[in-house]
Amino acid sequence: MRLYLDVGNTRAKWLLIRADQSSLDGLVNTEDFTALASQVDESAKNETLDGVFVSSVAGAATNDRIGAWVCNSYDLTPVFAEVEKCAFGVTVAYENIRNLGVDRWLALVAGRAGAPESQIIVDAGSALTVDYLSANGQHLGGFIVPGVNMMIGALFDRTDAVKVSAELSGADLLPGRDTAGCVRNGTLVILKGFLEKVWQIGRQINCDERFVLTGGDAGSLISLCEGFNVVVDPNLVFTGLKVYSDEYRLTNAQY
Repeated sequence: MRLYLDVGNTRAKWLLIRADQSSLDGLVNTEDFTALASQVDESAKNETLDGVFVSSVAGAATNDRIGAWVCNSYDLTPVFAEVEKCAFGVTVAYENIRNLGVDRWLALVAGRAGAPESQIIVDAGSALTVDYLSANGQHLGGFIVPGVNMMIGALFDRTDAVKVSAELSGADLLPGRDTAGCVRNGTLVILKGFLEKVWQIGRQINCDERFVLTGGDAGSLISLCEGFNVVVDPNLVFTGLKVYSDEYRLTNAQY
């Protein structure tokens, strides 16, 4: 059995895959490390782990805790995926690849492995990231803007009168009739305009065969992408991490 961890700034997802490809998974807040460890330990208590692979953008302190937990509980050293300039059919546009989040890179790897087509990958997490990938695997760069929670949270944190929960349930593209409606609907309008421009640019640079949505808030964006060639894949980073782990095990026989 292998354990895969996708540790973001806000959420941490885990996935256990058995040899027969059956799986178990879960989701916790990144800051609640105890919940992450206990969920995995409980789910894997009658299993034997033979590998742990991690995508993490949460920082050194969290990564150190993951390393200590995996070592103490399973006598394994977790493998933290690292961005590579040219690998798995993807060539990264960044000159300094260390500045590209490993989750974005793994999403590109997964997109390339899933379909050798031009595509726009939109990851809706704490931040909303966009990456363009050509049909030949060339990363063409992208955009980073605040995610849904961050947009609404900015108003919550920086004003006295605007106190609205960071969610879009019930929001639409019409003018709001109260403060909550104004904030949520306004956020939706901003996101729609942004995504339409992202799609327009993709068409201009011949990178529009697929529009891939992933991340925790992907479901909130589907209705804003009418007319796009939308594919929703909430586990895109895990798919990329599995591609990475397969190659790692081929080149590291001891693991």
